[in-house]
Amino acid sequence: NDYQYKFKWSPNKKHSLSFISIGALDQLSLNLKANEDELQRYILDNLPVNNQWNYSAGFKYTNFRDNSYTNVIYSRFHLNNKTIKYFQNDESSEDNLLLDYVSEEIEDKLRIENINRINGFKITTGASYEYATYLNDTYSKISVGDQVVTIDYDSKLPLHKWGLLGQVSKAFLGERLTASAGFRADANSY
Repeated sequence: NDYQYKFKWSPNKKHSLSFISIGALDQLSLNLKANEDELQRYILDNLPVNNQWNYSAGFKYTNFRDNSYTNVIYSRFHLNNKTIKYFQNDESSEDNLLLDYVSEEIEDKLRIENINRINGFKITTGASYEYATYLNDTYSKISVGDQVVTIDYDSKLPLHKWGLLGQVSKAFLGERLTASAGFRADANSY
């Protein structure tokens, strides 16, 4: 299942607001009745069940002024993956659990940028901030030689990211040539 959405509203010539979103939901299951031959049984015994959902959503506010405008942009992204597998697809006992994996990526971003046009120059300045979280919870039983090894851990990695940018550009030769100079500085808490 997928969806997408876009909405734009301009109450007057000085202000504009846009919303946009896209997402997906995938819920899979095994067809356990398809076990008529050895190959099908092998595939069913080894193929895990995967479920995933994700979305991206954001809005942009623009304020227009004489020879300039400012954008304020916020967005959020979230991805969730889940994979599970039981020995011979028998969910009647937790002892049969071979794999239980969940991972998530979550990002919230804010960006502010200002664009000015002065005497043929285009001057862009901006700042950004992002908070990102990466999560992983894994339980897995694997064969190593003649032994079964259990892997069981969870992790969380939160990150703060920020940045600054600036750029000056000017068109020449009837706007067939543009010269540009700029900088960008990024940092994070990792």
